[in-house]
Amino acid sequence: MIVRVGDDGSVTVEHVEVLDRFHVEASGLTVAAVVAALESAGAGTGHSAEHVAVEPGFLRLAAGTSASEHWQRGFDGMLGHARSKGWVDEAGRLLAHVEHLG
Repeated sequence: MIVRVGDDGSVTVEHVEVLDRFHVEASGLTVAAVVAALESAGAGTGHSAEHVAVEPGFLRLAAGTSASEHWQRGFDGMLGHARSKGWVDEAGRLLAHVEHLG
């Protein structure tokens, strides 16, 4: 799953069916700009210099019609795995590395 932050501040989720990989992609944006876009969209907030914290509810909503019962179980499993690795913050948000492309 990829959270993409556009240079216009838009926040979209791609590849919702891929539950074994998760990151944020932002082309040409600073982490501060990524955080501002996530906060504006209600999608998450900052966490560190290279990571952001993404709201699971935002990801569930973004999955739309792909969020079948099977997908929900897989997503819950992804969150459980992330929790076991320390990749979930104290508010229950999923930590994601920010990749700056291009």
